[in-house]
Amino acid sequence: MQIAELRVVGFRCFASGSWRFAPGVNYILGPNGAGKTSILEAAHAVSRFKSFRASNLRDLIAKGSQEFGVHAVCEKSELRLSWRAGKRAFWVDGVLSDHPTEAWGLLAVVPFTSHDLEIVRGGPAYKRLFLNTLMAQTDRDTISRQLRYQEIVRQRNAYLQADPSPDRQVFDILTEQMIAVGCELQKRRAQVAGAFEKMAARVHAVIAGKPETFSVTLRENHWNADLQAEREAGHSLIGFQRDYVDFAVEGRSASRFASEGQQRTAALALRAAEFLIVRSKIGVPPVVLADDVFGELDPARREALLSLVQEAGQVLITCTKKPVDATGDATTLTL
Repeated sequence: MQIAELRVVGFRCFASGSWRFAPGVNYILGPNGAGKTSILEAAHAVSRFKSFRASNLRDLIAKGSQEFGVHAVCEKSELRLSWRAGKRAFWVDGVLSDHPTEAWGLLAVVPFTSHDLEIVRGGPAYKRLFLNTLMAQTDRDTISRQLRYQEIVRQRNAYLQADPSPDRQVFDILTEQMIAVGCELQKRRAQVAGAFEKMAARVHAVIAGKPETFSVTLRENHWNADLQAEREAGHSLIGFQRDYVDFAVEGRSASRFASEGQQRTAALALRAAEFLIVRSKIGVPPVVLADDVFGELDPARREALLSLVQEAGQVLITCTKKPVDATGDATTLTL
């Protein structure tokens, strides 16, 4: 799907706002602080129920407001997200969704932002989240599995923190459920990591302009439960949520040894690979959300990103001014 119109109320710096977009490239121009990034955040939020910047939806509420709403008019559906008093609600074509798995990712998007460097530079948790999101985009059945797994881990951790300890049978049942669901997710994540590694390696070499390797290390955590050790820790020490994931350039950890240029290349490559994998899986290109990334790239990397942009059905790009090397027809929105 593509976005024909995006409307917001009480969102970030906008008391209200409405913007129309066309197929192809859409430049969102304006000075710093004008709200360019907030428009992309709104598109991301109505797709994935979260911002690529904020960890909590309440952080997206405009100053002086108690709630926010985002409404995306697409060529096939209308999607609406609201947040009020700690509760999220989502509508598809005017019908309230009973469960987030029904609506998450109906509008497929791939963000390209400066925050992508955190995935490369950060620890395994950043990379697990990236692969989990890619897994959900390419296999919607895993969304409900991931939510179920999170609930089991929450209940199991509550048991480990309880004093005095509840019935040991409860712990054993939760552990069995955790292993059953977690092993399924581990298997699926390993498959996604393998496909991602192949695609990212290919794209990385193109962006780098030389045969520089990119690889993924995935080490699955054990499932040998030790009640005493876990009670002392106060949380689960086993499971899918503790798998080790790392990305490497030329066989060495990108977070520890890659240069800044190599890390930027890897960040572009992982998002480009995400775009290509999702496009292949769903049959149409996802909407690309590029947030002020051109100014941070050297000419070669900028050209590589522009080349990818041309393959997308719709791209929303924020920048203070239109790149001088931009090619092809484009729609311009100035704030």
